[in-house]
Parts: sequence; structure tokens; C-alpha cells
Amino acid sequence: MPVRIRLQRHGRRKRPFYWIVVANSRAPRDGRFIEKLGVYDPNTEIPIIEIDHEKAIEWLKKGAQPSETAEHIMRRAGVYHLMFLLRGVEKGVHTREEAFKKFSEWLKTQKKFRPLVVEKEKYVPEKVEATVIVEEAEASVESAEQVDEMQEVAQEFPNEVQEEPSSEPSEAPKEQESQEPQASEEGEGKQE
Repeated sequence: MPVRIRLQRHGRRKRPFYWIVVANSRAPRDGRFIEKLGVYDPNTEIPIIEIDHEKAIEWLKKGAQPSETAEHIMRRAGVYHLMFLLRGVEKGVHTREEAFKKFSEWLKTQKKFRPLVVEKEKYVPEKVEATVIVEEAEASVESAEQVDEMQEVAQEFPNEVQEEPSSEPSEAPKEQESQEPQASEEGEGKQE
């Protein structure tokens, strides 16, 4: 039974999205399939490609032939790049962790599509983003602690805290202005 990796159309009229599936080559385009590998949505500004890389590599190793479009999508998603890196793991060139680290760095450089890696925690980009978020949160907590320490010091030494000088001078000229017109009115009254 010849097996192909191809696209299966879904969605409404003029708004298609595609499942990337493994199917018998004799089955109809939108008919039965053996396994779903992922989703391709070309309707967004940056196409969304969600694919299980390991399942796709497994089927390619078993001899499944991708259609031209499916092959192009899988190349853009990095399936062939990851397959190349994992071949290096089998040969002992590097470890599996190093291969996934290189793959995650490669994924960061790709701007032609928006990869959505789900179900798998082993992909490093999500972990890297999570660590960046954690580091930012820790930094904000540290800065908040510093602000709290400064407020405590300010409460301990209230006399040393300077008040805003801009508020007092602005009030003083208003009083002087209000006094001047009264004096001028009095002066005018004396002259007449």
C-alpha cells in the first residue's frame, strides 16, 4: 500500500485550512487517512504551521512520500532540518539535547511562518521563552523589594525626606498677586 503525506482541506468556502495527514495514495483527498500529523493555516498574515515533527520523521523513515506542497510545508516547519540533526545523534556527533537546542535556535531565525509547537515540552523555544519570563518576573520582584526597602527607610527618617519645593512657591505668588490688587484699589481710593 503506497502511503503519502499530503494535505486534507477543511474550513469554509474561500477560508480553507489544511490538515497534514498520512493517507493511502488511492484514498480521496478529503477521505480516510491513517494519521494526522498537523495543521496548516494559510489565512493569516504569517501562515500557521503546527506539526508533530517526530511523527513526520517517523513516517518519512518508513517510506511515506510527501506531496510537493506537504514537502514544502514540512521544510519550512523544519522537519527535514530536525531529521538531519537526529541523524547526527544516531551517528554520535552530538547528543539529543544538543540537537534540540540547535533546532530551537534554527526555529527562532525563521520568520516566514509562526510555529506552534504543542503537546511536546522537549522543544526548547518554549522553555527559553518561559525562562525569560521567569527572569523578568524575578527582576520585577527584586525592584519591588528595593522600593519597599526605600519606603521603610523613608518612614524611619521622616525629617530627612524633602518635600516638593514646587508646590510651596506656586502658592506664594498667588497670595502676593491677590494682595497687590487690593493695595492698588486702596491707593486709587485715596487719590480720589
